[in-house]
Amino acid sequence: MQLPDDIPIGTICKEAFAQNVYLTCGSAFFPDKQGYPAMRLTFCLQPEEIDQGISIVGKLLKKYISKGCVDTERLVVKHRISNYQPLVYSS
Repeated sequence: MQLPDDIPIGTICKEAFAQNVYLTCGSAFFPDKQGYPAMRLTFCLQPEEIDQGISIVGKLLKKYISKGCVDTERLVVKHRISNYQPLVYSS
């Protein structure tokens, strides 16, 4: 998930971890930890648990946006996931 430059990604990851939501700073996935500001999300739980985790991440993002950490004039939502389907494997 790409984020604005002024979002404190490391802080959000730590606060999410304290609520049992595991995020990773996207910089860990770039050579020399370069790249754009992002968080890495993994969806490997039941849909109800995913909904709860997304809710927690959303509240944390809103918290920092409302604190003025983000220039809301530059904030653009590129994609919105309104409905996701879990992968189902059958044998």
